[in-house]
Amino acid sequence: DLKFIRKEWTLTLEATKEAEDVPELKERINNIITEIDGVIEAFEEQVGYLIKLEALITDVMSFSDIIIEDVGELQQNLRDSLFIAREAPIWQISLETHNMDYFKGRIDKFSGENSKILRNYFQSLNIRFSLILLLIIVALLFQLRRRYFKLGLNEEVPGYVNTKRMLGKKFYASLLSLAIFLFIFMFPYNPLAFTAFLALLLLISLSFVLAEFIGANGKRVTWMLVILLLLNQFEIIMWYFADWARLYIAIESSILMGAALLLITQYRRKALLKESPFMRFSARFAFIVFVLAVIAFFANILGYLDLSVLMLKVAINAAISILLLYGISKIFKVIVIALFTVLRTIRDQNLLKYLDKIELRTINIINILAVIYFFSTVLTSLEVRRPVIEYLTRNLEEKWIVGTMTVSVGGILLLITILLLTFIISKFFKILIEEEIAPRVKLPKGVPFAISVTIRYFIIVLGFVMALSAAGIDLSKFGLIAGALGIGIGFGLQNIVNNFISGLILIYERPIQVEDTIEINTL
Repeated sequence: DLKFIRKEWTLTLEATKEAEDVPELKERINNIITEIDGVIEAFEEQVGYLIKLEALITDVMSFSDIIIEDVGELQQNLRDSLFIAREAPIWQISLETHNMDYFKGRIDKFSGENSKILRNYFQSLNIRFSLILLLIIVALLFQLRRRYFKLGLNEEVPGYVNTKRMLGKKFYASLLSLAIFLFIFMFPYNPLAFTAFLALLLLISLSFVLAEFIGANGKRVTWMLVILLLLNQFEIIMWYFADWARLYIAIESSILMGAALLLITQYRRKALLKESPFMRFSARFAFIVFVLAVIAFFANILGYLDLSVLMLKVAINAAISILLLYGISKIFKVIVIALFTVLRTIRDQNLLKYLDKIELRTINIINILAVIYFFSTVLTSLEVRRPVIEYLTRNLEEKWIVGTMTVSVGGILLLITILLLTFIISKFFKILIEEEIAPRVKLPKGVPFAISVTIRYFIIVLGFVMALSAAGIDLSKFGLIAGALGIGIGFGLQNIVNNFISGLILIYERPIQVEDTIEINTL
C-alpha cells in the first residue's frame, strides 16, 4: 500500500515539473515521498525483526514438541513396565554405608536441581491478571460477608449455621483455602516441590475450616493425610540415595496400610456410624487405599518398583483429593447460600420465586464439577489423563458419512449441548424481560411481550444455525429441504403458517393486548 501511494506521489511530482510557479508544492511532495520512504524502511526493518522472531518461536515450538514427545514416550514406557520386575527383590539389595560427605553431596544435588527449577518457574510466572482477579474476588467476598451478617439472621434460617462458621470465625482460613485452590486451578503445571507445598498449605488451612464439620476423628484423618503427603513428597529426596529409596517406600507403604486399616477397623466396630458423612465415606474409601497400599508394599518387595510408586501416589493423592474437594465444595456452597440469601432480601424483585431453583441447581453443578475434578486428579496420578483425553477426542472426532453429510459423535453431542443452552438462554431472557425489566419500565401494554418474543425467536434461530454448523452439517444441503417445505406450506401447512404469521401480527401491531377480555357472541 505504501509503495502504491509513493508511486502516486511520484507521478504527481512529475506532473508538476512543467509548472514553474509552484516550488512550495514540489517541496511538499518531495517531503511526503521522503517520509513514505522512511516509513517503508522502518516497516521492512520491523518485518525483518518479526521474521527472525518467528524463526526463533518455530525453533522453540519444535524443541517443545520434542520434549513433549519424549515425556509421552517415557510415560508409555512407565505404563509398559508396571508389571515388569526391573529391580532386584528387596532382600537382594545392598544398603551400602556411606560417610556424611556422600549424604551431604546427595542433599546438595537435590537442593541445587530443585532450586534451579523453582527459580526458573517463578521467573517465568506471570500472575498479574490472576492477582487482580483474586483481589476482586476477595473484595466481593468481604462485601458479601458484610451484607449477610447485616441481615441479623438466626439459626432457624436454613444454612445459617454453616454460613456463620465459614464466613464468621473461619472466614480467613476459608479465604486462604479458596485463594490457594484458585491458584492451583489457574496454574495447574507447577514444579513438584511447589505443588506439594501448596497442597500441604491447603490441607492445613482446610483442617481449620472443616474442624466443626468433620469432628475430632475427621481432624485426626486430616493431620494423618498431612503426614502421608509429607512422606510421599520426601520420596523426591530419597531417589537421590539409590537403594535406600526402596527401603523408604516399604516403610511409607506400611504406614499407609496401618492408617487405612485403623479407619476400616473403627468403621467395622461401628465407632464411626455417628460421625459426619465425610468420615463414613472416608472409612469406606479407606478399603481402596488399603488395597493399593498392599499392592505397593508387595510390588516393592518383589522388584516391581514402578508399580509400587504408582500405587502409592494414586492412593495418597486420591485420599487427599477427596478431603480437598470436600472442603472447597463446602466453601463454594456456603458462598452460594449466602449470596442467594442476600438476593432474597432485595425489595421489588420479581425473580424471587426462581431463586430457590437456581440455588439448588448451582449447588448440584458444584457437586458435579467436584466429582469431575476428582476423576481428573486420579487420571493424572495414574499418568493416563493425556492418553484418555486423546482417546476420547479421537473417537468423538471420528467421521461418519450419512448420505451426503459427514457427522461425528462429538458434533452430535455439541449440537445437543448448543440447543439445550439455546433454550435455557431464551427462557432466561423471557423471564428477565417479562417479569423483571417490564414492571420497572413504563412501556405500552404488550410491548414487553413483543420484545421478549422477538429476542427469543432470534436466540433460537441463531442457536439452531450455530448448532448445525458446530455439528459439521453444511447448511447449503437444506436448500432442497427448504424447497420441499415451501411446497408443503403451499398445500398442507397453510393453516399452521397462517396462524403463526397472524400471531406475530397480533404481537407487533397489538390490536389485542395482554389482559384484554375478548367477547364473541355469548363467549
